Amino acid sequence: MKKNLLPGVRLALALEQMGPSAIKLGQLLATRPDILGPEVARGLETLQDRLPPFPEAEARRIVESELSRPLDKIFATFGPPVAAASIAQVHEADTTDDPPRHVAVKILRPGIEAEFVRDFEAFRLAADMAERFSAEGRRLRLRTLVETLAASVALELDLRMEAAAASELAQNTKADQAFHVPAVDWSRTASQVCTSEWVDGSVLRDAQTLAAAGHDPKRIAVSVLRIFLTQALRDGFFHADMPRILAAVRAVSLGLMPQIGSSSSSSLGAVASAMPISSSATSP
Repeated sequence: MKKNLLPGVRLALALEQMGPSAIKLGQLLATRPDILGPEVARGLETLQDRLPPFPEAEARRIVESELSRPLDKIFATFGPPVAAASIAQVHEADTTDDPPRHVAVKILRPGIEAEFVRDFEAFRLAADMAERFSAEGRRLRLRTLVETLAASVALELDLRMEAAAASELAQNTKADQAFHVPAVDWSRTASQVCTSEWVDGSVLRDAQTLAAAGHDPKRIAVSVLRIFLTQALRDGFFHADMPRILAAVRAVSLGLMPQIGSSSSSSLGAVASAMPISSSATSP
């Protein structure tokens, strides 16, 4: 590993070499520049959508196995991967429908389930040892933390859960003009494959690209805040991975979709009512 690399990039490379579970930890830390500092957090962002893809031939095999049809009977065109992360990668494709539809095909990495089982066993052992010999480990309840992360990852490893979350979010927000959820193609979706409407845009965390495309980052930030509060307070079901929102605003990755109850919703409403939002910064 090169010593002249930025600290965040060196950490990202180390976590990548440790495997998918360590990568998930890095992805979490990338969203917390208040803990690591903005420079390290920016380095960890490489874990979110710029990992080396697995071979296209393997992706084609998984699609055919999951959907029980030859690939050319499912997609008229099927391109190389356009993005790859710790759990899955995305391919651009066109369906065989008449007329064809332009879609994004998300495919789980081969063998990812077994890798997570192995890694979480090691995490559990480390957490048990820390809680046994460290008061700080017991205070942090590290075993509970590991089990919570394991349960969250288990949901992400079945892409039908993400597709279901997308469908529910789309239903909840169908009248919200400022927000769009790509439609799921359920006939081309299975546990390891999720097909949805293709959308173009710029990711929210890249303010310079947003400005260059003619968007006002401040107005978008206000719009995203309003969307989040509307989803959380009105529906109790919201998109929790805001860096993976496009500037339109469109939700493109729905692996993290928590629900909140009425008590939490009331508390959040009280906090929201105390937050000043300038009337000059309206949603785009």
